[in-house]
Amino acid sequence: MVTICVSSPTNNTCAIFLTTYGGSADVAYRVMRLFQRKYSRVKVVVFSQCKSAGTIMAIGADELYMHESAELGPLDVQVYDGVKSSMNSGLDFNTALTIARSEVVDSFATTFQMMTSAKVSRMHAIEAAGRIAQSVASALYSQVDPVTIGAMQRSIAVAMEYGTRLAKRSNSILPDKLRKLIAGYPAHSFCIDRDEAQDLFNSVHKLEDAPDIVAVLVKYFSKISTPNQDKPFVIKVEQNETVRTQTAEGRESATHQDTGVAKGNRKSNEEKSGQPKSETSS
Repeated sequence: MVTICVSSPTNNTCAIFLTTYGGSADVAYRVMRLFQRKYSRVKVVVFSQCKSAGTIMAIGADELYMHESAELGPLDVQVYDGVKSSMNSGLDFNTALTIARSEVVDSFATTFQMMTSAKVSRMHAIEAAGRIAQSVASALYSQVDPVTIGAMQRSIAVAMEYGTRLAKRSNSILPDKLRKLIAGYPAHSFCIDRDEAQDLFNSVHKLEDAPDIVAVLVKYFSKISTPNQDKPFVIKVEQNETVRTQTAEGRESATHQDTGVAKGNRKSNEEKSGQPKSETSS
């Protein structure tokens, strides 16, 4: 996770430059709640990947700035699977259950249709189809751990509650859009680009249209362009530092311009006199 916080003591506003592959939903929620309590207005700037837990933080932002190549991710919270020793999406098990139910229903319907087509009585066809459907259900549901299913359901409920609480302050997203973020995408890695984010969130701006924010991004881009899960990078930048940088750049530009004007005037005077004036060094 890489974060830059640009704070402004004059108007109690901060901008968070955030790039992350995801992480703990609990931590993301606590961090954004801290920013919401400390600052009256919070901006989140996304210029690269901001997945999963990063999207939770984006929900807590009053304004969201995204580069054209930036992307958010769905909020299907990841849960640890002790059997496979890996992290799985909270939606994986819901999808598996949906498929299992569909297979059981299809097996019953297919068997019943075959039996009735063979002139078997409806009563016998129902009994035969029921036995086959039961065997299919037993084979599928024996692979399902009820405890894991419960954990997945709780993780989805946690994501919904965290998003609702953060959006209550920021008014960043409507409840139906939040539900879409949690359960409306086919995969955890699904890319939510800026155009789609504008459909989900209430206040999404183009990063290119905010020169002050771009100036900070350019200055620290080499340090924050790639998330590092082993070494999180967090830095706080005062807004006056950005102002000083821009002022210095302005003075340098003005100096180069004045030098060019002076050389142009001297050349014009030499051409009028017909005698080039030699340069001396002190």
